[in-house]
Amino acid sequence: MRLKRTHTDESLFLLWLADWHSFHACGVTPPGFENSAGNKLNLNTGQRYLWECNQHLQTQLPQMLDGLFLVGDMIEGQNPAEGARELSDTDETFQVRGTVETLEPFVKKTRRGKDGRRNLWMVKGSRYHSGEAGNEALLGQAISARKQGRHYAPPWRFVQVGRVLFDIAHHQSFTIRNASMPLEREVGFYLERVGRARQPVPEVLVIVRAHVHKGFRFWQEDDSIFCLGLPCMKLQDTFAASSRTPNRLMPSKIGAVGVRVFSEPVDGVLLRPVPLLYEHPKDEVEVATFG
Repeated sequence: MRLKRTHTDESLFLLWLADWHSFHACGVTPPGFENSAGNKLNLNTGQRYLWECNQHLQTQLPQMLDGLFLVGDMIEGQNPAEGARELSDTDETFQVRGTVETLEPFVKKTRRGKDGRRNLWMVKGSRYHSGEAGNEALLGQAISARKQGRHYAPPWRFVQVGRVLFDIAHHQSFTIRNASMPLEREVGFYLERVGRARQPVPEVLVIVRAHVHKGFRFWQEDDSIFCLGLPCMKLQDTFAASSRTPNRLMPSKIGAVGVRVFSEPVDGVLLRPVPLLYEHPKDEVEVATFG
């Protein structure tokens, strides 16, 4: 799929969202939403903070988005590891409805292509959150995301934007110690794939990954290959905090990322990331007093 310019500005602005985990107790959830029990949701302190970040994010965007990309785990799902105790609603149908309501301002800002459809793409997140019913596919259908064949949220897709090819998937390789190594391996995997298929390497390649909740990363291999690690919009939950390595999933920042794609190089580059980030609340420090 090629995204073509729909106006005469010098660049295209693309917005990337991932890992919102809507309807988790630590995820983005709309206030006042009437849940499956007929009750209006009262947000906890963390959810109120995330909603404030979400509202502020909208004020930082251009009047219109040239493309909107949702890169997995936008909905929490059934939360089986915690026995659904951390859900604001266990009904995935209502989770989809509430997430549609949350995303509506972003969807409305997204331009339509020449075919009349919005320039809106999704990829599938983790099976743990997508569920057997495929709630992300239901979300994609509800917001009229572009389909790949029969799929609203395929696990992988390539989108050409001008002279830049985006290789988009939710999962990335994961190491605890070094944030750059997994992204570096993604470059190697890509070059192996195109080599085996005898495909030409694109003029500019951006590998986009999410999943690890480690904040914003933008890593450059050379003048034509980049890796973009997306931040989450979710606070660290008890599952991560109680793991064997409790700091491994603590994001430094939460938020979203814009990417500005130029028709001709500006300062030697065809694209520039625009981080739209917010502080993750810090851990409390207990002060010990003696005597």
